Amino acid sequence: MEEPAVSAVWQQRSDVAYDGDGQVVGFGLSLVPTAHQFTINSQTLYTWCALDTFLYTARFGRPSEVVSPGPVTARPITVSMTPEGVAELSPPSSVVSLVILDGSISDCRRSAFCNHGHFFASAEAGATWLNDRPNGIILSMNDAHRLGQLLAGHRLLLANGK
Repeated sequence: MEEPAVSAVWQQRSDVAYDGDGQVVGFGLSLVPTAHQFTINSQTLYTWCALDTFLYTARFGRPSEVVSPGPVTARPITVSMTPEGVAELSPPSSVVSLVILDGSISDCRRSAFCNHGHFFASAEAGATWLNDRPNGIILSMNDAHRLGQLLAGHRLLLANGK
């Protein structure tokens, strides 16, 4: 495919972040700082939602470290994980939110999905945040990790045309 055609396809996507020169700087995984700092292979990047940190760890098959402030307490949550599981977690009571606004994840847009995926220092802090979000749930770190593995596997199948 010619470069102008590729650029035209990318320009039609609503969830791609560009710099001032029109270069792609974010598409789930970002060079632009967000609340979710994601370090993998000694490279610090950012993700658009908490769940993405689990997905990219599984997808790249490499250990990662995450630092993200909880939106209720602003207390930083730190997670060290491998593709197989969560290795270290502080605070140990931390959880992840998942909000599916229209009842499905078929249209996983940043504004509709990722902007609602956060780390919380506790299930209680997450429940407080979810009060105004009826389609939200709180996941344990282990459940979030497993979901990230499943999503990474699903995306790999899609990339391979299966």
